[in-house]
Amino acid sequence: MEQSNKELLLKGLVSLEIEFPEEKAEKLALYGDILMETNGKFNLLGKVTENDIVVKHILDSLSGWKYVKDAKCFIDIGTGAGFPGLPLAVCLPDVKATLADATEKKIEFIKGVCGRLGLENVNPIAGRAEELAHGKMRESFDICVSRAVAGLNKLSEYCLPFVKCGGMLVAYKGPLVYDEVKEAEHAFGMLGARLEGISIVNVPFLEGERYVAKIKKQKPTNPIYPRKNAQIVKKPL
Repeated sequence: MEQSNKELLLKGLVSLEIEFPEEKAEKLALYGDILMETNGKFNLLGKVTENDIVVKHILDSLSGWKYVKDAKCFIDIGTGAGFPGLPLAVCLPDVKATLADATEKKIEFIKGVCGRLGLENVNPIAGRAEELAHGKMRESFDICVSRAVAGLNKLSEYCLPFVKCGGMLVAYKGPLVYDEVKEAEHAFGMLGARLEGISIVNVPFLEGERYVAKIKKQKPTNPIYPRKNAQIVKKPL
């Protein structure tokens, strides 16, 4: 990674008040290098620059870290190339992170990254959320995070079944978050949850507004949810 982007990454971690920023920046810069190298081979992220990876992906992923830092464990649904879960795991080494994605090739990529970064708090899992949520991971996480996966009316059905009662879904969102929340209020109730709040988050060096929607789990989710993917997509709650 170019020195200017390494410096930008470090400044971003300092701005976000992340502890031991130099140590974390070193690992995240290596992650960025691996992403650039691998992206050229099988298009993990589309057309991106190093600066895009630093600002639009790594720092964006870390913008919600304060909502995850007190958890014992979290799951990232639809992690893709590792966002937001992998940067969170780097910066929160005492929190156990499960990164789930339906594409096995992406999970193999994450396993390789964890090996090269020496991350011992990450468990990469290949599988569809609507199937994994009916297994042993159901209602076993303090926090579920997700970024750039689906609208909240669909995302809540994929994610909330993984969350313990008293836990939260922390969804990374753009400026349409208020419309998404309004559209998803019925879904939250059907899944045993309610809106805890919407917070503006700081993404250093990024133009445009970013938010996290915090959905609090109040009671167990009905065992019929999540439904099959075709039903979720065709007829959201």
